[in-house]
Amino acid sequence: MIKSEEVRVEDQLVTDHTPVEVVWRMLTDADVKEVGGGFLLQKAGKQLQVLLPEGTSPYLSAIEPPNSYDEKSPGVTVIGYRTLLKENVERKMVVRLIPVKP
Repeated sequence: MIKSEEVRVEDQLVTDHTPVEVVWRMLTDADVKEVGGGFLLQKAGKQLQVLLPEGTSPYLSAIEPPNSYDEKSPGVTVIGYRTLLKENVERKMVVRLIPVKP
């Protein structure tokens, strides 16, 4: 936790001689709205801003079980980002979770 009550999820990524597609995901049962640079989650009168790393493509989708015998997850949404990292790079990817004060 940082003084501002912000939570940071940091990943240090290193590629070799091959470009790599990076996918980061998070599950939520909150109401989701895509906003510039990320998402706004709302639930029970509270809000959380999810800021994604610069240069990434945000995405969201409902959870669809791949098999008929898998349990459904109504009301759960997958949020996250995708990006392509070039070969021979080192990059820190930071997702910031920031409570929105009323």
